Amino acid sequence: MHVVFTAMDSETNRRPKRGQSAKLDPKKNQSLQEAVIRDWNHYRETSDTIVDRYFRGMEVVRTLCKCGMAQVTVNPFLFLSLAITESTRTLNDLLQLNYRSEILDSYKCDGCSATGTSTRTTWIGRLPEVIIIQLLRFRVEDKVTKKMTQRIEFAIEELDFEPFYIPTNERSFGTESPEDSAWGQRFKYRIYGIVVHMGNTADSGHYWSFVRRADPEKGTPVWYEFNDARVRRLGTDSEFTKRYLRDVWKNGDRVPYVLFLQRVKEQSK
Repeated sequence: MHVVFTAMDSETNRRPKRGQSAKLDPKKNQSLQEAVIRDWNHYRETSDTIVDRYFRGMEVVRTLCKCGMAQVTVNPFLFLSLAITESTRTLNDLLQLNYRSEILDSYKCDGCSATGTSTRTTWIGRLPEVIIIQLLRFRVEDKVTKKMTQRIEFAIEELDFEPFYIPTNERSFGTESPEDSAWGQRFKYRIYGIVVHMGNTADSGHYWSFVRRADPEKGTPVWYEFNDARVRRLGTDSEFTKRYLRDVWKNGDRVPYVLFLQRVKEQSK
């Protein structure tokens, strides 16, 4: 998948060079949202691809020293890679684990020049039209690759990303335009694609997928299973949830590996 997106990036880029992530020095009265938009505009000066327009998001990391000095770094992302632990049971658990504050014990502050504890927090700063989530099920222990096959549950619709977005008090747009829905305007997403892996290692096994698309005759959304040359119609959202979703979550060593989510067009109140 990385190969496909890299090729799309290269072949559809209307600008010659890849933009670089930047360490930002927060300006007085500048919100985190303004900082992310500024960095995104800088990034787009040298990169304008199909991948950027539909799949590229931004994460913002703030490291806060006890003296009050904050270092802010903004980075583009294509995949949200979420680590699985023994205590995680749902997709929301994984997101909370990824977007939580952590304490750094030996951080040297550029402001006060002291070395000590600081707090580092990561948020999503730009929500793309399509979010790709990779569940990190493989880890190396004693030089042996181990697959985490534990059950991870998720709903297929109305996934809310607002808890992982920049805090409300940091969402001021300043002089920037808030028209783009990527900037904290719409937070709800729906899963439309699930890639399942069966096997014990990352280098072997079998992949197949479940995809939500419009029925060619009725136009209503229908789920299909794509397994090599075999295509099987599974049913509507409710039918898929009731009859198939529990097995999709986990069936032996057959577990979800990649999720594709699309922004919901109409936000429910």
